[in-house]
Amino acid sequence: MFGLVSPGRPCYANFNQVGENRWFIQIPDKVNGQSISELTIFALPNVGMPPLSHGFTIYISKDSNNWEFLDFLTIDKPSTHIHVPLSFDSSSSVQSAFQGINYNNNVDQLFVGISLEPIDTINNLTCNAVGKQQMEQSQVQQLVKAIANDLFNFMSSFTKPYQVNESGTMREMLVLPTNILDTWLQKFLNKLRLNPHCKYYETNIFQHLINSNCSLQTTKLM
Repeated sequence: MFGLVSPGRPCYANFNQVGENRWFIQIPDKVNGQSISELTIFALPNVGMPPLSHGFTIYISKDSNNWEFLDFLTIDKPSTHIHVPLSFDSSSSVQSAFQGINYNNNVDQLFVGISLEPIDTINNLTCNAVGKQQMEQSQVQQLVKAIANDLFNFMSSFTKPYQVNESGTMREMLVLPTNILDTWLQKFLNKLRLNPHCKYYETNIFQHLINSNCSLQTTKLM
């Protein structure tokens, strides 16, 4: 019925039918430590697509419990390219859509479910998804501003006064250690960890920073 491919991964087409109008596949999420970040899902050639009144909704999960609606397929849209979210909404109304399935509960798995739904249901899900995406984009913008402001303030603490001429005119210059970005990043993350009520703490991008244990390295100029 359906095919699934992610950049650098094999193509999967072994969806299992788990109900009259539901299909499911479970694939490895991490390969060489790299998680799947995007997918292309499509209807296989010669597969009969539903009429205009219906379509196939696409759901994603990383723990088989919390599912997220991401997109849909219709007769006018037989394929789609989607980005895997960094977190999943446990309050979503679709949590029971793929319950009762015999999952292989190995770690680092990605679960994809497809369900035949009326077009009205798809329209409602799409509107909700767009609203969630807009909210997350606003959160990201606010977090980026907070990060930039915190970095500016941290770097400003390394200013040193110097005399520019014989008349004694003084100015300031930045004298930065080569590991300044690593030092700042760890201080910034620790600051947010110690303040769980911070409005930026629960944003997806911050949780990604925490989970990825990212490190910023500077290059020493010789």
